Amino acid sequence: MRRADAMALMGVLAVLLAACTRGGPNQTVPAPRIEVTAAWGGTQPGSEQDRFMRVLDEFTRQTGVVVHYTTIPGPQMESTLNDRVNHNSVPDVALLPQPGLLRDYACRGLLKPLPPGVQQAVTDNYTDERRAPGMIGKQLYGVWFKAANKSLIWYNAPVLQRAGIGPPPSTWPELLDTANKIAASGVTPLSVAGAPDDAWVLTDWFENVYLRTAGPDLYDRLAEQESPRLPWTDPSVTTALERLAELWAHQPSLIVGATEGALNTTYPQSVANVFTDKSAAMVFEGDFVAALIPHTESTTLGKEAQFFPFPSIDNAPDSVIAAGDVAVMMKDNPGARQLLTFLATPAAAEIWASQGGFISPNKNVPVDVYPDDKVTRPSARAWADATVVRFDLSDQLPTNLGSNPRAGLWKELWNFLQNPADIADFGTRMEAAATLNPPSCVPAANTPGN
Repeated sequence: MRRADAMALMGVLAVLLAACTRGGPNQTVPAPRIEVTAAWGGTQPGSEQDRFMRVLDEFTRQTGVVVHYTTIPGPQMESTLNDRVNHNSVPDVALLPQPGLLRDYACRGLLKPLPPGVQQAVTDNYTDERRAPGMIGKQLYGVWFKAANKSLIWYNAPVLQRAGIGPPPSTWPELLDTANKIAASGVTPLSVAGAPDDAWVLTDWFENVYLRTAGPDLYDRLAEQESPRLPWTDPSVTTALERLAELWAHQPSLIVGATEGALNTTYPQSVANVFTDKSAAMVFEGDFVAALIPHTESTTLGKEAQFFPFPSIDNAPDSVIAAGDVAVMMKDNPGARQLLTFLATPAAAEIWASQGGFISPNKNVPVDVYPDDKVTRPSARAWADATVVRFDLSDQLPTNLGSNPRAGLWKELWNFLQNPADIADFGTRMEAAATLNPPSCVPAANTPGN
C-alpha cells in the first residue's frame, strides 16, 4: 500500500472511531453501567433485594445509568471483596455493613473519598452523628443508607399481663423487678442468644449497657482506634459488665436454659423461645426481630408481640445503638458519583422506607412515610426522639477485634456469659486483643475529585 493510501485509510478510521465514541447520527451511545454490591438477597417479592432494586430502578429512570446488582452475604463480604481486589474486579459501589471494614479499605487505598457534590448532599440530609459511620478523620468516604434500631426489648404481652406487669419497664431497676415478677409467675423472663456464631447479640447487650453507664464520650473513645483510645481495662468497662451480670448471673437464673442453654442458643431460636415455643417472656434485639416473629392467630405484631426501648440506667438520656450499611465508592466515575448522591437524598430512602423493613438515617425522611405503626414507625420515631445515637461499637472495631466469632469482643463476651464473675480478666484479655489488632493505618488526607 502506498504511503498516501495508508494515510487516507488512517484518516477514515479516525473519523469512524470518533463517530463511534460520540455516537453517529444513526447510532445510540450505550448507557453508562455500574456494578453495585450489598448483602441484601432474596429474589421473591418483598425481599430486601427486591426492595433495594426498586431504589436502583428509580435511580436508573432518573439518570439513565444502568445498574448491575450482585449480592454478597454479610459474613462473606470481607473475604469476597478481598478476593475481587486481588483479581482487580471490584464493584463501582459497595454497601458495607461495618465501618471497621470501611476504615480498613480506606487505609489500603481501596476507597475513593467522596467528591464535593456527594458531600453536599450528605451535609444537607444528615446530622453530624449520622455522617460519622462514613467518616475517617475529617474525610467522608461513605453514605449511611440503611439503618437498624438495636435498642429494643421485645416481649410476649399476654405473659407480662398475667404476671401483673403494667407499663413496660423504663429503667434498669424496673427491668430487674419485671424479670423477677415474671419468674415468680412461673415463666422464664429472658431469652438470650449466646451461641458462638451469634455472639454479636452479646456485643449489642454490652453496647447498650455501656452507652448508658459510661455515656457517649467514653463510648466514642472506646470505639476510637487512634491514640489516645480508651483501654478496655478502664473502670467504665467494669461498671457495664457488673450491670450485665445482674441479669446474666442472677440466681436462680432469669435466662431460658440458664447459662449452659444461653451459650448454645442461636439468634433465631432466642426469638422463637418468646413467640413460638413461648418458654420465655422477653428477648432483646433490634427492629429486625419482627422478621422472625410468626404471624399466627395467637401472635400478632403490635398485639401479642410488642417491644419497649432499652431501659435507662442511672438516669441516662434516651439512647439508641444503631447499625446498618454504608455506601462507598470503590471506583470513581460519573455513575458511581450520581448513585452516591442519590442514596443521600430523602427520595431514595423513602422508596424503601415506604415498603417496610427499613429505617433511614436521613434526617429529612419523615416518620409518617413508614408504612406501619407496629414496628417501623415507632422504631424510627424512637430513633428520631433519642437524645443520643451511636453506631454499633463492635462494627467500628477492626474485624478481628469486633466481628470475629473466635476472637476479640464476640469471644470474650461469650466467655463472660459463661462466667460473669470473671470481670477483671475480661478487660485484660480485650486489651491484649486490641494491641494485637490495631487499625490497618490512618488514611492519608486525600482530596476528592471535583
